Amino acid sequence: LGIITAITQDFLKAGDFMQIIPGAFKLLGETLNVNRVFLLRCALSETGSVKNILPASEWCSEGMQQISRHPGFQKLPEDAVNCYLQPVFCGDTYVSDVAAMSNGPIADFYAFLGVKTVLTVPVFDNENLWGAVCLHECRRERVWTEIEESAVKVFVDSLGMAIQGRHKAEKIEFLSYHDHLTGLFNRRYYEQEVARLDNSSSYPLALIMVDVNGLKLTNDAFGHAAGDVLLKRIARILTGECRAQDTVARIGGDEFVVLLPKTSKEQAAVVIKRINAAIAAEKIENLVLSASVGVAIKTDSQENINEIYKLAEDMMYRNKLAESSSVRSKTIDLILNSLHEKNGREM
Repeated sequence: LGIITAITQDFLKAGDFMQIIPGAFKLLGETLNVNRVFLLRCALSETGSVKNILPASEWCSEGMQQISRHPGFQKLPEDAVNCYLQPVFCGDTYVSDVAAMSNGPIADFYAFLGVKTVLTVPVFDNENLWGAVCLHECRRERVWTEIEESAVKVFVDSLGMAIQGRHKAEKIEFLSYHDHLTGLFNRRYYEQEVARLDNSSSYPLALIMVDVNGLKLTNDAFGHAAGDVLLKRIARILTGECRAQDTVARIGGDEFVVLLPKTSKEQAAVVIKRINAAIAAEKIENLVLSASVGVAIKTDSQENINEIYKLAEDMMYRNKLAESSSVRSKTIDLILNSLHEKNGREM
């Protein structure tokens, strides 16, 4: 138990628990004198059944074959895997004597590997099944003592806590670099990405500014939920019309920016044409979707990226001045139509 406690502390202190697992499995396997310690990662379907199982980590005693390298492992039928792991779904720790198992793919696979007894302990991430830790005894049919089972459960519980801790850290990191409404990167990430891309390997670096037209009027007339719809649609369009290597970020209330490395003025113009066409084609009932766009290109290190930003912003605002009266007029027409319909229903 002292060794298990030490492993538990290592899990909880580690920034990445997966780096701890190989050494922890070796220590666990040697302490409990088993032949194999195996971590399964369970991918679940929408119905909650196991869609497939993936080897996450494995330790074997000397002379033992690794399951993860065996071609038959990934060929185990889905229904057989679900049947075998049924106790795991219920959160139960259970022992399987291979000789007493019903004939089938799992029993045949274990017999082929020379496994006599398996202790399986489920791993949970909060209330969701994450996987299972399996301990294999290949020399004899083993009777596990209550202390041994308890020790393994403590080990697995600490692994579950480490998984939960990593997920919380990942969520915090995601929120710190993403806009909560659109899911796009935020200003903080954009500023870091600008610094990373501002070098000769990214030139020409195109910077596209996008500003949603009429957002304040839409919010005032129809509520912020309607404005949120406009922002989400623009975010989806920008993501869809840009490449995987481009950075799309929401940097303000109605402002978005796109960084396109290795993109010339002509190439950026093609992207803007696609963006404008997609916005024009997007229809939202009782709302006007419109955006003004500006662009500037940094071609060498002598140019200041802040000046490039200012050039793109100035172009965007010039376009906005030209387009704002039309958008405002369309939005006001929608407001009047909405009021007319409302009054007609109330009469």
